[in-house]
Amino acid sequence: MISVILSTNNEIRNHYLEKIFEAIVLQEWGYEIIVVDNKSTDGTVELCRNYTPYVFQLPDSNRAQRLNYGFSKSSWDIVLFHHSVALLPKNSFKAIDSAVRAGATWWGHLHSFDLDNFILRFTSWYSNFVRGRRGILYLDHCIFARRLELEKTSLFGEDDIFEDTIFSYNMLQFGKPKIISEKIVTSARRFQKRGILKQWLLNQYLKICFLLGKDHKKMNKVYEQKVGYNKNYN
Repeated sequence: MISVILSTNNEIRNHYLEKIFEAIVLQEWGYEIIVVDNKSTDGTVELCRNYTPYVFQLPDSNRAQRLNYGFSKSSWDIVLFHHSVALLPKNSFKAIDSAVRAGATWWGHLHSFDLDNFILRFTSWYSNFVRGRRGILYLDHCIFARRLELEKTSLFGEDDIFEDTIFSYNMLQFGKPKIISEKIVTSARRFQKRGILKQWLLNQYLKICFLLGKDHKKMNKVYEQKVGYNKNYN
């Protein structure tokens, strides 16, 4: 059995939410889905309740807080933290079971975007084969791990941005992650909205800011620029 934790925030606009649930249903494996929502107003909660009874609302929260809360409500020994605009491959859960049986502590799927572009292909390659091998996985790898180790960490922390990097830092005490060969498809929504090169350059700038210890709220306001994908600001 696998616990799937999904953070949501007005997801209807992204046209991914129903596809996410359909991909999970097709796994033909035991699972529970835990949805933690940031008080969406667009029908997200109602759609989620068509697929799972475990839908919680955590108003005025960031994604880290929602994922942490979802973990506290989950039950099973393997926990999958599902990105809100990523699709699992058909045999994902079977591959997860095989990976867990083979050893290691935490894993991610191979990353790809739903848009073909040289910069995006490079971004996925770097994420899979450079940053991933160094021990940093982003949430759009749809990270999964064993509950036994997760309970020994502070999970995603409390910051508005780079919560998946914080998660990776917490998990590195158990060793580096493994990336399984099953490929996730993730939306390139931010790149399409802002422009591919501009978004890529912004990502690099924010990574430097994170390493320099800049304020996480200010960084995320720059990252979100009022779109409110992960966190809403007044």
